[in-house]
Amino acid sequence: MAADDQAMTFEQSVQAAIELDAPLNERLAVVAAAVRR
Repeated sequence: MAADDQAMTFEQSVQAAIELDAPLNERLAVVAAAVRR
């Protein structure tokens, strides 16, 4: 497994959620999806 790639995906997902100004529950869903990968 490429831990660095996973970390980048996680960071990008969080940044995307913030940029979209999504509600908190949507941000958590994005983070949860990234963690599950």
